[in-house]
Amino acid sequence: MLTRILVSLDGTTFSEQARPWAVSLARRSGASINLATVEVPPPTAFPDVNFITPLMDAEFAYLDALAERVRAAGIEDVTTNVLTGNAPEALEIHRQAIAADMTVMATHGRGPLARSWLGSVADHFARETAAPVLMVRPADDVTEVDLTELPSADNIVLTLDGSALSESAVEPTVSIAGLYDAHVTVVRLVEYPNRTESVYLPDAIDAIEERLDEARVATHDELTRVAAGLRDRVGGGVDAETRVVIHAAEGILDIVHERGADMVAMASHGRGGVRRMVLGSVTDKVLRASDRPVLIIRSEH
Repeated sequence: MLTRILVSLDGTTFSEQARPWAVSLARRSGASINLATVEVPPPTAFPDVNFITPLMDAEFAYLDALAERVRAAGIEDVTTNVLTGNAPEALEIHRQAIAADMTVMATHGRGPLARSWLGSVADHFARETAAPVLMVRPADDVTEVDLTELPSADNIVLTLDGSALSESAVEPTVSIAGLYDAHVTVVRLVEYPNRTESVYLPDAIDAIEERLDEARVATHDELTRVAAGLRDRVGGGVDAETRVVIHAAEGILDIVHERGADMVAMASHGRGGVRRMVLGSVTDKVLRASDRPVLIIRSEH
């Protein structure tokens, strides 16, 4: 259940395109919204000049104006904060302080890299935060963000890889699916068998196909179990995909396109919970290539 949503902004319309999703989620869940930005004072050769106060005053005025628009969109409880320091760390400390159970942010950073795929702030924050983060891909041609027509998560693709850690994405997905009475497609990722007992090519191909067939059978019971739990908790029909996705990122994106999905939900870990890549390679590739929001759920050991 969502109670408070943190929205990270940096003063650009590009970053403000995260707001419609935050407002949509807040209106359906009754959550409050906190708008926050991180002010990083520019380096100066004039140490006696106070640059911080006027910068922060301008940031507060900016956030207050955005907050009024969010209130006009139907969210009564809207607060604002200007933070200082290292942006990803400051945002996570702030998120914990206000007990926000989700962050919504655009997938970009400040300055010259504003339209690069994973700006350093979004990337580092997603690796550090302990709560789900919804990464929204902004459009380049938007000059003003419209809060009168809000997005909806009617179709969600949930990805699993057979590990208990990947199933940490189930509960947050259930919460969002319940808000929108969403149709959830559960996709199971399977590692391609790259070694066989035989070096003879026809035998090796047959062995690989046999292992893939075994994987299809093995995943059926797992998906049936997950789908049954989703049906019980969401209350709607859940389509449990039993296909084996080998080219993982490409396969997920194909299903997103096929289903017309509005959102992708993934746990942020490499297979086996490898901590060195909190954003596992598959999650990273989907996030970079998807034109749909990606809900990243940090898996804990």
